[in-house]
Amino acid sequence: MAVVTGAASGIGRATALLFALEGAKVVVADIDEKKGRQTAQEVAHAGGTATFVKVDGLVGESYLPAYCASKGGSSSSPRRRPWSTPSRESG
Repeated sequence: MAVVTGAASGIGRATALLFALEGAKVVVADIDEKKGRQTAQEVAHAGGTATFVKVDGLVGESYLPAYCASKGGSSSSPRRRPWSTPSRESG
């Protein structure tokens, strides 16, 4: 299982595809939903298993769905959040 952040493009995308070539289950995590879903499809075509999860690298809480997906659970946010982080707007 590999959680790859920034996987919609560039080095993150290349990393996700490399894991796929090795047969890994990949959680494609990125803020760009369109390109992230495209990467997830490419991972699947390369022989891996992929799940896309939208995350915002500036908001730590947004990584919870990626973590849950990596553990085989739902990619939706859990009801109870184990930590809290400031929002992007708070500065």
